[in-house]
Amino acid sequence: MAITQNDFAHEKQRHDAEKPAFTENSENSPTDIFLDLTRTRTLEEIDIHNRSALKGDDSDGKVVFGVRGALAAVFLAGLYTGSQVILYFVGGSLGFISKDLKLASGSAWLPTANILAIAATCPFAGYLQDLFGKRYIALFGSACICIGIVLMATAHSFGQALVGMTVSGVGAAIGELTGLAGLAEVVPVKYRGYSLALVTAFVIPFCPYLMYVELWSHGNSVGWRWGPWVALMYNGVIGIGILFTYFPHTHTRAEGFSRRSIIKRIDFIGGALSITGLTIFLIALQSGGYTHPWVSAYVMCTLLIGLALIGVWIVWESTFAKHPMVPGELFKGQRIVGLAYFIAFAAGMNFFSLLNFFPVTFSSVYEPIPVQIVPIYIVKGERSALLGGKVFISRR
Repeated sequence: MAITQNDFAHEKQRHDAEKPAFTENSENSPTDIFLDLTRTRTLEEIDIHNRSALKGDDSDGKVVFGVRGALAAVFLAGLYTGSQVILYFVGGSLGFISKDLKLASGSAWLPTANILAIAATCPFAGYLQDLFGKRYIALFGSACICIGIVLMATAHSFGQALVGMTVSGVGAAIGELTGLAGLAEVVPVKYRGYSLALVTAFVIPFCPYLMYVELWSHGNSVGWRWGPWVALMYNGVIGIGILFTYFPHTHTRAEGFSRRSIIKRIDFIGGALSITGLTIFLIALQSGGYTHPWVSAYVMCTLLIGLALIGVWIVWESTFAKHPMVPGELFKGQRIVGLAYFIAFAAGMNFFSLLNFFPVTFSSVYEPIPVQIVPIYIVKGERSALLGGKVFISRR
């Protein structure tokens, strides 16, 4: 039997050698179906690395990166940054906002409302993209940001300001996720690093936001409104740019699914549990030591109920949810994913604490004069960055 197989293989090899060959991907390749031909592929005709792939792997086609694609990349990077601008200016203006709106307490809920809206919307942003398309969801997110900013800029009551920050937070969640995802698609793989640098570059003009706040608010408590108006002008330009330049591919991960089936895959119970629990927990943290004593029934009840709901959410996601908000498969056999989540969580704690407490430090501890504040701000920031870099390098 072995001899028969060897003879057959040898005969097949001899027969293939006698066939005429043609080069695949060649313009002169024959098309006669009656010819018995052998294909020969040349490496020159094959883009092995798929440098202009639509995705980061080799599973998709190519990106036509022209002028419109470059402009779309610029506006998507701006959308990511624009989602955060209103949070910067409001977080740096809480003292002036409290004075203008005559708030005795509760001003810290303005940035908190924005952050909660982001947390509530982020898990469902992908489903919204599948249902309505990335272009329309990006435009919707930009519109929500602008509407929320207008409400905040024209607010003369705490309720209107709170609604404005919440609406802008919904848009910010969509804008941040859609901006990064869209940027990764419109830019070829070989330019991916430059596109990420572009995102960082758009943040640079807003880094000294505390200086801006002090300049237009010092001596005039109403001047804080310039922050929302500047954010509105910026996001308005970005939204118009996306309208005329961003036309993404129509492929989606939900291709072949009906809208009803997509909606059924949304974990509404998990979303309700997580947002309700987190909100009640934050109510306890915001009230303790300010409006109510830490040992009061109000603080203890909200604290325990919030923690209990968060615990129920964890049990629901890990045991009962058919399509959980955080799939367990993300962490199986991928240690780096868990580490990335932990690092992002720790970095977020630092970011939002600085966002809320850094302005209070400058207005309460130091004399609120821009020329004196900026050097302190730069020295503290650079010292923290150098220390963090030193720790990171030493750990390597």
